[in-house]
Amino acid sequence: MLGRETRPFVVEAAGGVSTALGTQFMVARDGANVDTTVTEHSVRVAATGHDGLLQSVIVNEGQNVHYGQDGLAVPHDAPVAVLTAWRNGQIVFDNEPLSSVIGRLNYYRHGRILLANRRLADRRVSGVFTCSDVDGALSTISQELRVKTVSIGRLITVIY
Repeated sequence: MLGRETRPFVVEAAGGVSTALGTQFMVARDGANVDTTVTEHSVRVAATGHDGLLQSVIVNEGQNVHYGQDGLAVPHDAPVAVLTAWRNGQIVFDNEPLSSVIGRLNYYRHGRILLANRRLADRRVSGVFTCSDVDGALSTISQELRVKTVSIGRLITVIY
């Protein structure tokens, strides 16, 4: 007979806590910013607000909540299929700024992709790419946006 786990599954990141309530969820951290996306059931997320007080919300299936230096935001509907595409080996971008695209591509690459021209940061990208071929994705994005790239081995690729 299998026993039931009596302790909750908890993820602590950047001063906040996400507690599973019989669920499936993802936590993505970028420095002091954290996003919790719920794909099944619900999760209690607690984080210290900018006033130093602990805030807590319940995030339901299909929702996302963000916390960071400005405290805990209000949960909102999330594009769960896009955010979980990595489970099927895909990265999906839907009208996202190039700066965000670069951040996500860097998760799947040994070297770093850097943006040398800040004026390009808000250029929009849409597409479905393979997680295992970030260089191919970068090549396609560069061609479509008509931007240039230069690589220093496999360590650094600069978009300008």
